Amino acid sequence: MSKKASYILTGSIIAGLIILYFSYSPFQDFINETWKILWSNDEDRISSHFESFGIWGQSQLLS
Repeated sequence: MSKKASYILTGSIIAGLIILYFSYSPFQDFINETWKILWSNDEDRISSHFESFGIWGQSQLLS
C-alpha cells in the first residue's frame, strides 16, 4: 500500500469516528464514559471496564 493510500485510509477512519461521535449519541456516551473511567486513575474500575470487552479489551490494556 502506498503512503498516500495509507494516509487517505487513516484520515477516513478518523473522520468517520468524529462524524459518528457527533451524530450517534450512544457512541458519544460510550466514549465519554470510557474517558471518565480512564481519567479516574482507579485501576480496578479501568480493568473491569476493559475486561467487559473480552479478548479485545485485554489487548487494549496491554498497548
